[in-house]
Amino acid sequence: MSIPCLTVIEDMDGREIAVLYRHHDGYPEEHGRELAEFLSGIRIVSELPEKDPPDGLVRVVFKPRDKFMYNGERIAEGMTCLAAQIVAFFKQEAGGFHLFPAGDRVEDESYTYHVSGQPDGEAMIRIIENSSQEVSKELFNGTATELLAWLDSPKESDTSSCHEE
Repeated sequence: MSIPCLTVIEDMDGREIAVLYRHHDGYPEEHGRELAEFLSGIRIVSELPEKDPPDGLVRVVFKPRDKFMYNGERIAEGMTCLAAQIVAFFKQEAGGFHLFPAGDRVEDESYTYHVSGQPDGEAMIRIIENSSQEVSKELFNGTATELLAWLDSPKESDTSSCHEE
C-alpha cells in the first residue's frame, strides 16, 4: 500500500516556501527518519560566512549529504537554501517525488512534515498524521536530532505507532 506524504518547508516567518510530495514510504519510520538524518547537523545561518581560501588541491570523496559542506560544516543560508537542499537530497530520479507550489495540497497524504528553523539553529520538524475522517493528529514537534531519538525510542502503545505493516 502506498503511504504518501507532504514535506512543507516554511520560511523563518512561518510562510510556506515549497511543498514536496512523496508517493511511497511517507510514514515517519521511513520518510521522517530520512528527513531527520539529512537535516540533523545542518546549521541554518542568515548569511554565509566568508569562505576559507584553498590551501591547495585536495581530493575529497563526498557522501550525498556532504555535498552541502561549506568551510567544513553543513550549513544552509536561510530556509530557501535549506528547501533547495531538501529537494536536491530526495529527488534522485523520475517519479516518486514531486514539487508543488507553496499552499498546494493533495487529497491523499497520510502524513505532513512541516520543516522550519531560525538562524544559528537546527531545523525543526513537526509531523502531522492525517486521517480519512479529516481529523489531524500531531505526532511530533522538535528538532531533527530529537526526531531521530523519538523514532528510536520504544512507543507506549500501538496507538503511538506511526505506520501499519
